[in-house]
Amino acid sequence: MSTRSAHLRSRLRFQVWRTGSGAAVLLSRMSFTGRASDLHQATSKLTSALSLYVVAHADDPILFQSPDLLHDLDSGQPVRTVVLTAGDAGRGKGYWSSREAGLMAAYAKLAGVANFWRATTLRINGHRIAEYAVTARSNVVVDFLRLPEGGWPEGDGTSAYGYQSLKKLWNGSLAQLVTVDKLNSYTKDTLTATLAAIMQLARPTRINVQDYAGTFGDGDHADHHAGAYFAVAANESYRAAHILHGYADYVTADMPPNVSGKDLAAKTASFYAYARFDPLPVAGVIDGVTRSVRAQ
Repeated sequence: MSTRSAHLRSRLRFQVWRTGSGAAVLLSRMSFTGRASDLHQATSKLTSALSLYVVAHADDPILFQSPDLLHDLDSGQPVRTVVLTAGDAGRGKGYWSSREAGLMAAYAKLAGVANFWRATTLRINGHRIAEYAVTARSNVVVDFLRLPEGGWPEGDGTSAYGYQSLKKLWNGSLAQLVTVDKLNSYTKDTLTATLAAIMQLARPTRINVQDYAGTFGDGDHADHHAGAYFAVAANESYRAAHILHGYADYVTADMPPNVSGKDLAAKTASFYAYARFDPLPVAGVIDGVTRSVRAQ
C-alpha cells in the first residue's frame, strides 16, 4: 500500500485460523479510493466480487490460503489464481506440469465440478501466459507464469535453471528471469507490471497473497516472501476498491490447529486431490492442512 498517495488508505490487523496440526495466518489491508469516512460504504460493496490469489507454488493456496479459498470456490463466486513459479524443484516439464494438473484437480474438487479445463493463452504486457478455466465454471481461472522455483529454503535457484529465482530478481542480484518453458522473460519492473495488469484485467475486490511481512531467512520459503513482495508492489497501482490479504506459511506449523469440521474435511480432500500429481510432498506438509492464518 503506497504511503505516497494521500487518497489511498490502509489498515492492518492480524487474525489466525488453524486446523488440527497446521495453520494459516493472514495479514490484511483494506485499500480504497476516497475519504476515510467512505470505508464502510466501500467495504459493503465487496461481498460478491472476484477473489484473486497470487501464490508462489501450485500447492500454496490449498495449504496456506484455505479455508478462505474453499469458501470462495464453494460459493460459486469468481476466483482467479496466479501461480508465479513452476514449482519445478530443479526438475523438468514432466514434474512441474504435473503439479499444475494437481492444482487444477484440487480446485475442481473444491468447486464440486468435473476436472475438465479449457486451455488458452493470456497475452498481456507482451507475455504469453498459460491460462486454464474450468469447463463447467468459466469464472474459475488459473494463470501459470512458470518462473523457476528458487529452491528450499534459501531461494537462490537451482542448477537446472541457471540459479535464477524470484528472490534474486526482487533484491536486484538478477536482471531478469527466464521461464522454465523459455517462452517469457521478466525483469523486476515487468513482472510487477504484469501482475498489476492482471489485477486491472480481473478487477478483484479481494487480493490474497502470501507472507509480505516476513523476511528472507526467517525459516519460510524465499519464494513465498518474494512472490508476496511482488504482488504487494503490483497492488500499489491497483486503485479499485479492494481488500489485500496476506497469509503466513510455514510459520503456522508451530501454531495450534484452527481448521476443523467440514472445512477440514474439504481442505484435506483437496490436498489429496493435488498430492496424487506430486510425488514429492513430505508427510509434514499434511500438517499445513489443519491451519490457516491470515492477518487482517
